[in-house]
Amino acid sequence: MPPSLVCPENGQRLRLCTLVEAERIAKRLVAREPTVPRPVGPTPTVLLREDGSCAYPVVDRIPVLLLPERLTPPEGRVPVDLGAAVYAEAYEEMDFYDAASARAEELLRTGRIAELERRSERIRTLGAVARAPAASRGRFPEPRRLWIDAPHDPEAEYDAYRHLAPLRGKRILQVGGEGVQALVFLLAGAAEAVVLSPMLGELRLARALAQHHGVADRLHVVCGVAEELPFASASFDGVYAGGCVHHFVTEEALPEVARVLVPQGRFAAAEPWRAPGYGLGTRLLGKREDVHCRPLTAERVAPLFSAFAAARVIHHGTLTRYALIAASKAGLGLRAPLTSRVQRADDTVCSLIPPLRRLGSSVALVATAE
Repeated sequence: MPPSLVCPENGQRLRLCTLVEAERIAKRLVAREPTVPRPVGPTPTVLLREDGSCAYPVVDRIPVLLLPERLTPPEGRVPVDLGAAVYAEAYEEMDFYDAASARAEELLRTGRIAELERRSERIRTLGAVARAPAASRGRFPEPRRLWIDAPHDPEAEYDAYRHLAPLRGKRILQVGGEGVQALVFLLAGAAEAVVLSPMLGELRLARALAQHHGVADRLHVVCGVAEELPFASASFDGVYAGGCVHHFVTEEALPEVARVLVPQGRFAAAEPWRAPGYGLGTRLLGKREDVHCRPLTAERVAPLFSAFAAARVIHHGTLTRYALIAASKAGLGLRAPLTSRVQRADDTVCSLIPPLRRLGSSVALVATAE
């Protein structure tokens, strides 16, 4: 259990205890009114808020710090709008991501590692990193061919990794996803990593992968959303998001990210950008996944510059990103080391005409806290 957990509503400290003990203080604890999806509800172990007015469930040793899952006395129960922007996407897509994670966890549990790595570039890269000599892992993120796993955004990912490096001895938070990057950071020398996702399936997969690769003792998983980070201020040396910021309500999430970083702590992300070719590209190729996807824009990224002392948006892939996506959809299975070389050539050409470079549809967000 991470030591810095707080209530996502008001920042009060949380204490792990049994439901019986919590109900001696808070009386009977109940969940929100049943809706779709159903609330988690009371669990044998809970996290009790220090004022004793509410608690949060703990499922399979995973703290569920989502405000819609908060447990309160019946007279204190308030309506929860699962359609609010902060929660809507997470609750609408839980089934999709939980099912995908469960399939991957089953492959891992039954020893079909090769099949799992064939299906997931990220997990294949994680395996390669785990098998690499310790000396190589200590050079993160060099050589880049060892670390990069995002075939459509390889150079943005590399920029993000360079901004976070060096990792040795640091405490890192990964916001969103199944935690593969957090495990990579641990293998690269981070002292501790925390994965935050609203999807319990992703967190279970992260924990299973950590066990498989021998870093489970340094990994924590927490169920929550970026807009209401359930961590004390100044808890992390670095925060990473890979392909998740474009799902955030950025005006709420990015200040939260800045809050949980130590002074001079670093934030990095690799994300899709709504370049002029996005509309045509999605009409011709469709979306990569059958879920919400709103690529970032200058307006949505504006909170980055007010939340952080220093921030940059670095564009890549003006000419080739959609071609790489088309190749992937055609079944060519291009891997990140190759697409990285293609994108670097693209960037070299477009850098000769700076306005063209700024039309790249793959971006790295890099920022440093005050």
